Amino acid sequence: MDPNPVDIDLYAEIPYQSTAIAETHPHHLAALGRLFGLQSAPSTSCRVLELGCGSGGNLIPMAWYLPASEFVGVELSPAPVAKAQQTIAALGLTNVEVRQGNILCLGAELGQFDYIIAHGVYSWVPEDVRRALLALCRVALQPHGIGYISYNTLPGWRIRNMLRDMLRHHARGIESPSQQITAARALLALLEPVVEKSQDPYARALRQDLKRLREADDGYLYHEYLESNNEPLLFTSFVADAQRHGLTYLCDTSLHTMFPSGLSAEAQAVLEPVDNFLEQEQYLDFLSNRTFRQSLLCHAEREPLRELDLERLDGLSCYAQLAPTQKLNLRRVQAEHFVSPQGPRCAVKHPLTKAALSVLEASYPNALAFADLLIRSQVMVEQAGGSRFAAEVNNLRYELLDLFGRSLIGLSVAPTESAVPDLCRPRASGLARQECNDGCVTSVWHRELQLDTLSAHLLGLLDGSRTVDDLSQALLTEIKTGQLSVPGARGANRTPSLPEVRANIERLLRVFARQGVLCDNDLRD
Repeated sequence: MDPNPVDIDLYAEIPYQSTAIAETHPHHLAALGRLFGLQSAPSTSCRVLELGCGSGGNLIPMAWYLPASEFVGVELSPAPVAKAQQTIAALGLTNVEVRQGNILCLGAELGQFDYIIAHGVYSWVPEDVRRALLALCRVALQPHGIGYISYNTLPGWRIRNMLRDMLRHHARGIESPSQQITAARALLALLEPVVEKSQDPYARALRQDLKRLREADDGYLYHEYLESNNEPLLFTSFVADAQRHGLTYLCDTSLHTMFPSGLSAEAQAVLEPVDNFLEQEQYLDFLSNRTFRQSLLCHAEREPLRELDLERLDGLSCYAQLAPTQKLNLRRVQAEHFVSPQGPRCAVKHPLTKAALSVLEASYPNALAFADLLIRSQVMVEQAGGSRFAAEVNNLRYELLDLFGRSLIGLSVAPTESAVPDLCRPRASGLARQECNDGCVTSVWHRELQLDTLSAHLLGLLDGSRTVDDLSQALLTEIKTGQLSVPGARGANRTPSLPEVRANIERLLRVFARQGVLCDNDLRD
């Protein structure tokens, strides 16, 4: 048997983007485990293994923000391993290790883990590696441990495979991966105008994927559409594979995808007679043409609780960054809208939930224990004249769980309290200063914060030695000398004034503080 069935040189030449994936974070996995009856380990004191960890873009930020937990990453290709090890050394982290290794050769010698993560591995490796991955989850997961595995799914990938077949055909005979990418992008450019205005069903199916691939980075295009290994599978086939290794399906990382409530009334009627939950999820995939899943597994002996009891929310903590779009009416059950900084909106009806979202938004990035959140929300509703709604706790539980299922709020197994950063002489965390050169930083809740040139440059200057006045003068000088541009500045040739630069810096510092990427000057950077 070939010990290296995946060509490691391809990942060295065309690296897959290594970034934070919020759904893999142990605080998210732990909360999902608790909702389904597992005694999952808290993220603040757990052991995590990531398979196919790349250069550590997902694992290292976890280790940074969770210093009492332990993290191990395994990657087949030596180049990203070396990069990860350099980053770990630069940050001075002692709770994370990234090593080169082959899933086929891993076993019980790694020890036991509370969480095992395999993102972007299962569909992209040969069958023997898939079997080895599941076998490793069986031997290396703690009794209440959780395994995360992502994979491409059928039937949705049938359509994408048409485009994959075209691109692979067009690039046939070309040995260099970079030249294959060039050839593939040339074909994409040729196809787009052909399907742009056509109402033919085939053209409509291609149009969306063509737009998505035009905007995709080279790593995604190559490893998803050009390399040899990409095996989508039915959800039920994946579950059957897991069961053969003593594992059982726990849930999806996005709860809303597990239930038919988001579908049309006609689709819900079709699914109503399907009483087996696995079959129902499979038919949900059929009806939604799903292309990708992020499934959680646990030991088969655990027998997860399949009915979601609203009261399990009482033992968790909540965090959210949803701001109301108008003054709230807490004396009436009526839909009012909230919006997140990333753009998604949601409508919430019950006064207690509207008050809770306001409390969470004001407390962000801290997570509040449900009992604490309930008390604060009840006081807010009573003070607004809505006392009769204050005792309707199940309405709050239901709406919060629905928002969590749609990834609009977050849950953790314990409350958190972030240190208040020093904004007089602001200092970015060592992680943020390390990441900012790549155009994004990872927030305390494992979300990517995209940076423009100004915000990236500013973060690099936040070492705690400069006041806001110092920073304003320094940035203005660089703008005047042409060393730094201001994205979106009104008037191409106009230099902003010092007060404008200072206002921009103060705005960015508030954003950075809210995302947890600034730190107290008295604490570890």
